Amino acid sequence: MRRLLLTLAVGLTVGVGAPAAVAAPAPAPTSMGALGDSFSLGFAACGGFSSCTDVSWTTGDGSVHTGFSSHYTRLAARQPALAGNVTNAAVPGSAVSALTGQVATLAPSTPEYVTVLIGLADVCKASIDLMTAVDAFRTSFRTGLAALRDQIPDARVLAVSIPDVVSILDAVRERPGIESSFFASYCASVYANPYSDAKADRHRRAAARRRIERFNAAIAAECARDRLCRTDRGALFRHRWTDAEVSADFLHPSITGQQMIADVTFAAGWRWAP
Repeated sequence: MRRLLLTLAVGLTVGVGAPAAVAAPAPAPTSMGALGDSFSLGFAACGGFSSCTDVSWTTGDGSVHTGFSSHYTRLAARQPALAGNVTNAAVPGSAVSALTGQVATLAPSTPEYVTVLIGLADVCKASIDLMTAVDAFRTSFRTGLAALRDQIPDARVLAVSIPDVVSILDAVRERPGIESSFFASYCASVYANPYSDAKADRHRRAAARRRIERFNAAIAAECARDRLCRTDRGALFRHRWTDAEVSADFLHPSITGQQMIADVTFAAGWRWAP
């Protein structure tokens, strides 16, 4: 009996104490691409209701806004061959069901690294009841990732968590005019009655946040099935937004917000060789 207990103790010690294998840093890519929605296009960041790709957290080159540091600029500093070899296939307003079509647009450029940030349009609806069902979201994301793997088999993928839209609203609630903004109706699932703390409004926002959490769980589960997919481990979702990080339209990231997304997701994503 003593020998058996000793054997079990040694086995448990080895199992618990052995350090987990740490993957070696990946070589910096010579090409990259982006899939997603307006958040990956720098939409509204530079003023106006339009894209400002110069400050996209993923592919922005900072050519106009000097000093902006995206995934692209950081990786190009490590791999000069990446310079200019970038394709952003994101489309404003895209729901997860559009992912497969975006992959088809991106595939001819055969990027070695692809970022994916999509799902806000599945949450931002005219009502809670119109939000995308979790099973439908999971199926669409799985189909899109499978299409990416089929058409760009060797691409490393970073699947970024959907940000907490309720946190974004909380960050700007001191500003006037939200109730008459575009998103008060377009994203009424979160932005309706933006200044109200009534029980029904708090419950509606909490329901939207829970749906985002379930979407993010689906993204993580599908990504885990792909050996070349990594997530940000929920880092962007957990971020508590500040007023300075939100543009004048009350929803999209400002330049400061785009920089924050770049910082948070680059740190939490792939490990790249120097």
